[in-house]
Amino acid sequence: MKSIIRFSFIVVLCFAVMLSSAGCAKIEKVKTTALFDENFTKKSDDSGVVCENDSYILKWNKEAARVELLEKSSGYTWSNLPQELIEPRYDADGDVISNNVLLEAPIMVDYCEASTGNNKTANAYTASVKKKNFKTEKIENGIKITYYFVKEEFSVPVSYVLGDSSLKISIDTTEIAESENKICSVRIAPFFCSVKNLSDGYLFYPSGSGAIIEADSQPELSVTLSAEVYGEDLQRYPDSRLDYSNTMNIKMPVFGVSDGVSKGMAAIISEGAAAASVVLTRGNENIGFSGISASFTLRSYQRVAALTTTWRTRNTIYADYMYQGTLAVEYYPLTGENASYVGMANCYREYLAKTYGFSKKSDDALYSVNILGGAMIDKSLFGIPYSALYAATTTEQAKEIVSDLIEKTERIPVTDLHGFGESGITVGKIAGGGTVSNKLGGESGIKELAKWCSSNDVPLYMDFDLLRYSKTGNGVPFVKGAAIATNYRATMQYWYNVGTKAAKTGEDKYYYVRRDLVPQIAESTLKKANKFGLSGIALNTLSNSAYSDYYKAAYYSKGSTEKDVSEILKNYTENNKAIYVNSANDYAAVYATHIADAPTQSNKSNVFSYDVPFYEIVFKGYTAMTSTALNLSIDENEMLLRAAESGIGISFTLASEHTTNLNSVRDEAFWGTVYSEQSENTVRIIKEYAEYFDKVSGAEIVNHTICENGLRITEFDNGVRTYINYTDETLTAPDGLEIPATAFVYR
Repeated sequence: MKSIIRFSFIVVLCFAVMLSSAGCAKIEKVKTTALFDENFTKKSDDSGVVCENDSYILKWNKEAARVELLEKSSGYTWSNLPQELIEPRYDADGDVISNNVLLEAPIMVDYCEASTGNNKTANAYTASVKKKNFKTEKIENGIKITYYFVKEEFSVPVSYVLGDSSLKISIDTTEIAESENKICSVRIAPFFCSVKNLSDGYLFYPSGSGAIIEADSQPELSVTLSAEVYGEDLQRYPDSRLDYSNTMNIKMPVFGVSDGVSKGMAAIISEGAAAASVVLTRGNENIGFSGISASFTLRSYQRVAALTTTWRTRNTIYADYMYQGTLAVEYYPLTGENASYVGMANCYREYLAKTYGFSKKSDDALYSVNILGGAMIDKSLFGIPYSALYAATTTEQAKEIVSDLIEKTERIPVTDLHGFGESGITVGKIAGGGTVSNKLGGESGIKELAKWCSSNDVPLYMDFDLLRYSKTGNGVPFVKGAAIATNYRATMQYWYNVGTKAAKTGEDKYYYVRRDLVPQIAESTLKKANKFGLSGIALNTLSNSAYSDYYKAAYYSKGSTEKDVSEILKNYTENNKAIYVNSANDYAAVYATHIADAPTQSNKSNVFSYDVPFYEIVFKGYTAMTSTALNLSIDENEMLLRAAESGIGISFTLASEHTTNLNSVRDEAFWGTVYSEQSENTVRIIKEYAEYFDKVSGAEIVNHTICENGLRITEFDNGVRTYINYTDETLTAPDGLEIPATAFVYR
């Protein structure tokens, strides 16, 4: 059934919902959006130079009502319209050929129509530019254009500012004006990053490790793809996430294009990244170009099930108020050898250095081990069911596993203790109650283990879940401690069966904690780590999770995620704590000592032509990384090849004991983890991989190539070249070297 879309603007209803679900916690009042001015003043400056530096000229084209960026060295012009179409074209009769209106759009606005409740899209070119309904204003190093949508009754100001090496396009949402129709999202310059269909060009999409989309063409059909940066808002009901067959999220707010020869563009979402989605439009024959851009969610939503007498449907409840802050994309032109996805990665690393102070953090690590402590399992006493913690690995057993690995491999593992709190890996009190379960060794056990690891130079981390809880404790109240969604209710989270899409209601249900409580939870965790004698802290949920919280405007549409997490991790590093993260988003990865489960593939969308190790190109040689656990992978050898392709370390997930009762608790977490059963294979792989790893340890990736036959070649800055063959047949490299099937060779 068609979703019913509405806004929850009825004050009485909102008040009742707040009382019933938010307890006595205070919800911040937000300033309402400015009212659309029907009597606005039109204004357009004369054509000319807006701003200029040594490399670029920013121009305003009054006739076309278009901002253009001229690159001096190449003479190439970038704008929302591809350069190939900037000069007028004429048909056989001498009439001007009109461009597709999507190519002309400076912005696209999705909004909810008040009279019908339907979602609609407005193109700023047709609704504003063509009708001369806009106003220009000179600003420092740039120009601001306010686009007035008269029929839709809203206006959006867009600033274009020239930097030393980029053009920044931004929107201050506090300056947006609207009336009855409410803006849901704004897409900036849909075709500023674009390539011509059926050309040698390609688009880079940041799914997981990264993916390339070749520009093809299809009659009257656009292939579209949109995914939220840092993953879908976790505050929405989790069954909505079952629409995705693979959960490899966007970890980095960067995308780009290349003509495949000497011209390209890296686009970085520099402000409001957590509220953004990366949108791809590919292959429409009528458009003639494929483009990639950023769309920002100004009003997030919650889909709530509703029952009628004849069917079950869903209401989509949008936020009453708009995201507060600036949304920005910075566009960096690339030329020559830099006009490639490797060049985009280098550009992005430089941006991270400028923004976060990112620099070389630690030596590469050959391997890491994620040791599972325990989990809550179902038991019964005289027929009465109850739950109890099953100890899969105690601190003493963890010591035995690590000691045995060191003895047999003669190499020291990076060690992460996962699920050693009160309830193991099962979500219970926030941060595992801030303690170590007595069944797993208790505080005395962790102190003894930490001391042993320190004396043997073993990097030891203990994981603390700072975001999820299911019980009162450790400073978080059960009712008032939960973050709330757009319907002003806390969202109960379930684990779902992906095959049947049914909620596993008998398993650990939990909530996400209020965003404003996270800093104090983090500070408390730091004190606990010091008490335990831990030199490192693992943050396996904080590093890769993003969600909204409608208690405060700063947290609308996942807002302030980067800022909040960065401040926590910066504080940890200033307190001399090493940081271990898992499949980390960029804002966490830049502070990490070790990145585990580094994404080595995309989400395998059928839109993608092939995957590339963009993530690893950015971080290799700067931060230690290890792959997804080999012993948990469907294809162990393929995962090993993916690690070898980027020269990163490998990892294993291990436990000392196992019981069939664990099969009822997120069974996949413990499958194939018993060390006594895995040790022989684990040791063999580590010793075999070590010879190659030592050749590329500490080296940066300087080039990456995918040959026509599918062979992949990675070049490191120390001169080592690695050839990776994922196919089932022997492949020959351009230099004549033969690479066996499903294997890698280096020299």
